[in-house]
Amino acid sequence: MELIEFVCTGNRGRSVPAEMIAQNHLKQIGADHEYRAISSGTSVDDIRTGKASTPFMIRTIGMARNRGDVYTPGQLQQIDEAIGQGSETVLKKFYDLATQTFGEEEERYRAEVLPELGVVGKIKNYQEQTIAGSDRAAVLSMADQNHGQVVQIYKAAGFVPVGDTKPALAMQHGDHTVLLSVLSQYALDDLAAEVPNAFGGDRAAYRRTVETLMDHVPRAVDRLLG
Repeated sequence: MELIEFVCTGNRGRSVPAEMIAQNHLKQIGADHEYRAISSGTSVDDIRTGKASTPFMIRTIGMARNRGDVYTPGQLQQIDEAIGQGSETVLKKFYDLATQTFGEEEERYRAEVLPELGVVGKIKNYQEQTIAGSDRAAVLSMADQNHGQVVQIYKAAGFVPVGDTKPALAMQHGDHTVLLSVLSQYALDDLAAEVPNAFGGDRAAYRRTVETLMDHVPRAVDRLLG
């Protein structure tokens, strides 16, 4: 059985619904005896170990700050002082608060929105790091950044490019070839398309993300299976 892998950053908000939608579609078209959908995240290991660059922490803190409901006025003052002093320890504390808040919201939205939109199946409750696999038929990423990381992961595992017909990149190791692409670009044949990241957004934003996946995932699967 060949695997169709869907990849985001943390293997939670986008790739998990994509996996569920794809598996449902494979069953619907009678291809689930040959293919199975899975999901992963390119930064799961970094998230688990708490690794985050200072610019990334500041961007995430900025998202929380702009919402106006994550930090108190006193905490905002501490953030300004930490940025001015370059204090990574203090920034990490407020970065962790933002990601915890966003993550809890995203899990709640996911649990509500998927059944609401008719996406059936068991919601994956753990995160997996993206690794290279010779059992993959395709690896479809949510965004260009994830795709770039996937390409590097496969190159590090000994896969070499054998065909670059945008939006898809074929990579080979031994006698196995895997197709790597950005999901929306592959589905729509549009090199600018990506699945919107609703991390830090509201429920309506997350619903729009899932609706996008419900459109793009079946298109991509149908294209892959010919």
